[in-house]
Amino acid sequence: MKDYCFRNNLETRIQQKSAKWKPAKEKEKQSKTSDTKLASLELYRQGLNIDEIASKRSLSNGTIVGHLTHFILTGEINVLKFVSKEKIAPILKAIDEHGDSQLTVLKNALGDEYTFTEIRAVVNYRKRTV
Repeated sequence: MKDYCFRNNLETRIQQKSAKWKPAKEKEKQSKTSDTKLASLELYRQGLNIDEIASKRSLSNGTIVGHLTHFILTGEINVLKFVSKEKIAPILKAIDEHGDSQLTVLKNALGDEYTFTEIRAVVNYRKRTV
């Protein structure tokens, strides 16, 4: 853009713009997201179940599940807290066959005996171990 303005004898105020403004805001948002996940993790470590954490934090159960299954990626929560050992292999097979980008595709392939929570937990487990 500077070159274009120079070649066409135009004034530019581009140097007055802060290049760090947008990334700083994104970093702040990431920090808040991380803080809310950590708050859910702390309550979980205190022995509260998903329903209790959701109620206490005024968030949906799905949000809390998302927070907690995130910590499977970091190794702070064991995948077996969300899914039985017997269900892991079939979910991993479905991930190999269908990918992990759409949980609904996996759920349809696996059937009603598998929950989205179990599938999400194993997807995060797989990401951690690959």
